[in-house]
Amino acid sequence: MEHSRFRKPSIPLVLAGSLVAGIAWGALSRLFMRLVSTTPEFSWEGTLGIVGIGAVAFVLTGLVAGAMARGWSGWWRLAAVPALLIFAGQGLGLLPAAAGTFLAVRVRNVWLRSAALVAGLVGNYALLHSAIDFNWLQPRTLQLGLAVAVLSGAWLGLQFALAARPRAQRAPLRTATDVTRKVTV
Repeated sequence: MEHSRFRKPSIPLVLAGSLVAGIAWGALSRLFMRLVSTTPEFSWEGTLGIVGIGAVAFVLTGLVAGAMARGWSGWWRLAAVPALLIFAGQGLGLLPAAAGTFLAVRVRNVWLRSAALVAGLVGNYALLHSAIDFNWLQPRTLQLGLAVAVLSGAWLGLQFALAARPRAQRAPLRTATDVTRKVTV
């Protein structure tokens, strides 16, 4: 019987790690909102909404990643579908970086991988720069805000790529002949 090099991940551990990553992503997104806002106001509703959406999206994609690593049915991939709502509305600006990072992780050819990553990050920067009125911002704040947004989008793409990896193969069932063959050898 062959053993895998890696242990199968514990689902509660994967969910806990995904929750922490989602909260961190939400905090990073909240920082971006603070940096580019013309009237920076703090509200618990807005902050908890951003952090909560990030936490839920990362937990769902983490569940799918853990399920695929454990060799569960491919139907578990549907659990990540609600996480795609993160790109609705204001999250649309993160889509180019997320898609570029996703493709960069999933493609085998190094040139296509590099092109996807560069296109995604440059596209994210260009989209956000054209969509937001940055005339009132200091250049450093502008650069930091865009860097945070690009990083946030790339992080999302990486999380979705982890959830989309192939399902682990289950070990074949042992038969009586396998057992007797081992005993006689």
